[in-house]
Amino acid sequence: MNTSITLHYGVYQHIAPYWNGTTYYGNTWRLYYNETAGARVITRYETVDMSPGYIYLSPPHLSFQAMSENDPKQFGLHFYASEPYDRVETKVYAIPMSSLLQELLDATLNEIRPYPQFLTDRGMMYATALTATALAGIPAEYIHVYAVDVRIAEAMKYFQDNIHKSIDLEQVAGRVGLSKGAFIRLFKKETGLTPYAWLMDSRIAWACDLLTRNTIPIDLIAEYTGFNDRFHFSKAFKKRIGLAPAAYRDREPRPNQPEENHTMLLSDDDISPAR
Repeated sequence: MNTSITLHYGVYQHIAPYWNGTTYYGNTWRLYYNETAGARVITRYETVDMSPGYIYLSPPHLSFQAMSENDPKQFGLHFYASEPYDRVETKVYAIPMSSLLQELLDATLNEIRPYPQFLTDRGMMYATALTATALAGIPAEYIHVYAVDVRIAEAMKYFQDNIHKSIDLEQVAGRVGLSKGAFIRLFKKETGLTPYAWLMDSRIAWACDLLTRNTIPIDLIAEYTGFNDRFHFSKAFKKRIGLAPAAYRDREPRPNQPEENHTMLLSDDDISPAR
């Protein structure tokens, strides 16, 4: 099995302005390293105090509240990872800082160039190796290697390809040779979610990603993510994230913010949802 890793963007900054109760959610993996203690992430299931002795990994679709009691400097990467890391349990993973991880982290940080902040080509290589090594530290029992039913896999691809459109579940069920009821039951068996919940999570995750990465008007983001209008989009977004889209955008550091916010753009893929 060949696992691919695509770096999205990174940050290297003091986090007090951003880790002040903000809820984060998205469709990318997140890697965090804090140089000092004093920050924590709170999920539905656990509270994780962050220590300099660990690298922390947050998988896609994990909603967490970020808190900071002081102002530690943090290195963070957003990235995409293919199988089997698209099928891990949704929790925060604390990966002990090994000598290899420390070496790769130091090498990555050494390749950050300021004003505007960016990673050199060599730094991108180190960051990719750092990410791969951290992922390899996830215990095997949290990685679920299984084949999704081909009919559900086809439906999921259809959802992703048409996420900006109104989707009729009965038509999707027919495309994969099932009745609507049988499709819903099989989809939930394979994914743990109903088709509607899975699609809504994907739309909100993509919306979070778009709000984070650029300054596209919120009305257009609503359209791109398959909502009828900004009102319905904002209502669904706030229900899942706890913030209105505009408030989420204001509190999340973005790659095209002014350079003093120290955000490194690592990818130009600004509109299309990740596959």
